Amino acid sequence: MWNKISNSWAEKRELPLPIVKGFLKNKKGKVLDFGCGAGRNMIKNPNLEYLGIDFSEGQLYYAEQKADEENINAKFVKSNLEDRHEIEEKFDYGLFIGSLHCLPTPEKRFQSLREFFRLLRYGGEALISVWDRKLAKFKDFDKDVYIDWDQQSRYYYLYEKEEFLGLLQKAGFKILEIYPQEGDRFQRRNIIVRVEK
Repeated sequence: MWNKISNSWAEKRELPLPIVKGFLKNKKGKVLDFGCGAGRNMIKNPNLEYLGIDFSEGQLYYAEQKADEENINAKFVKSNLEDRHEIEEKFDYGLFIGSLHCLPTPEKRFQSLREFFRLLRYGGEALISVWDRKLAKFKDFDKDVYIDWDQQSRYYYLYEKEEFLGLLQKAGFKILEIYPQEGDRFQRRNIIVRVEK
């Protein structure tokens, strides 16, 4: 399904999120973009080196295209997020934006967080976001939902804040900051947390 919508998804998701731009501002080092999709949040910065991981060939095609066009130092790996990767290098920063809630089982969601945790260096910081269950648009939905995009249905698990924070702590993360749900559309609709390994 994500391959089928990769073109329209890339067109609608062109600009990096302001919250990610703020997080990466003036940073130096290696960035792990977990569930990178079309590379939306890879920001051009000569001091940053990215590794994008995603299971969708279609999404990765557009991520690679963006990296080439914008001269972003990035490599890509096609893989499920919950898999144990052969990668042994550690990353200074991590992005797990809008992907965790797309995984269809509690086991896969937890395993992906543990793998994300493993790939960060000790003291490394990351941004992790999920859709907020308490949004008015979800008041009549169960926690497991399917949302249409370009005639395709995408799976989402809707987290409540305390559930999400508990899962992050269970995976080993220290919670540094919970962003206020105000400002742009993304920040209003998502629970966004800055964590440390």
